[in-house]
Amino acid sequence: MRGPWRDVAAIRAQFQAGTFLGVAIDRAHPLLLERLAAADAYLQQRFAGLSPDQIRRHLRVTPRFGVLRGGGSYHAKGWAIDINYDTNPWVGGQAADLPDRLGGRLSGLSPADRARRQELEAAQNRRNDEALAIIWRAAWLTGRGETYSTAEMTARRGTDTTEQIWAHATAVSSELHDYLAARADPARIEAWLAGAPTIPAMATRPLPRRPRHSHANQADPGGAFAAPLHEELRTATAAQWRAQIEDDYRTYASRGSNFERTGAGARTSMTVTDHHLELVRALRDAGGLAWGASDIEGEQAGDFMHFDTRTIAACASYMASHRGERG
Repeated sequence: MRGPWRDVAAIRAQFQAGTFLGVAIDRAHPLLLERLAAADAYLQQRFAGLSPDQIRRHLRVTPRFGVLRGGGSYHAKGWAIDINYDTNPWVGGQAADLPDRLGGRLSGLSPADRARRQELEAAQNRRNDEALAIIWRAAWLTGRGETYSTAEMTARRGTDTTEQIWAHATAVSSELHDYLAARADPARIEAWLAGAPTIPAMATRPLPRRPRHSHANQADPGGAFAAPLHEELRTATAAQWRAQIEDDYRTYASRGSNFERTGAGARTSMTVTDHHLELVRALRDAGGLAWGASDIEGEQAGDFMHFDTRTIAACASYMASHRGERG
């Protein structure tokens, strides 16, 4: 069941059926299934007396997982699973959706294909920046200050526990939800502008840490942050802020946005993540899987639905030596 493997066909020849939280998984690689079994064992111990289905419901996990799909990803090898797909988008680090002919190393492309690849990757990085800008405004207006970037999330894996990473992600998610929901709550916007005992009024409130341009797609030649932050809103009225929130919600729900693109249709949850802490502990700590929110290399983190086996040296080595492979 182990590598090294010649190609993706050799990996797929090892596929088996399995389960997670009582939900059938038709085909996946044993390396993933073993780690899901370890996560299951942790949850059975943590919630002794409950059936797998009861644990799943307690953790608010939908009985629909994304495992296999094409391309050159961990999913194509049966090494990855997406959980609670509709409420855990890929925010700030999304890779561009490239046709096969534009994949692989940039140096191997024709000048025309190289230019097209750079155009597509720059457009995706702009969408990544739009998502970061919306979260930045949410941090500023609510006064909570929980800024977010994929580079910062990746750095946390070297310093923070799973609980700390989850707590930050959940705080960002709550902040974003409340900000977007306030488009129907002018009184709440007024209260945020006025401040609170521990939060200065908007007129004197410090700006949150500025996000930097997404470099998730490295063929993008740009370096400047590609979305407006609208710092002029410091002196805006509640009505003007409400108009901005409406605009941000339209971006949030628009086709192709970070929030919509990796979901099944337009998102309405207005969340970054709704994963239960015990689910993330089970998969990341007990199961030893990488969480896409923080454990993806470079700046392609922020994939909150995603867990994979890049923590296994044989898997990571195969992926590094087969870049550009399409499954």
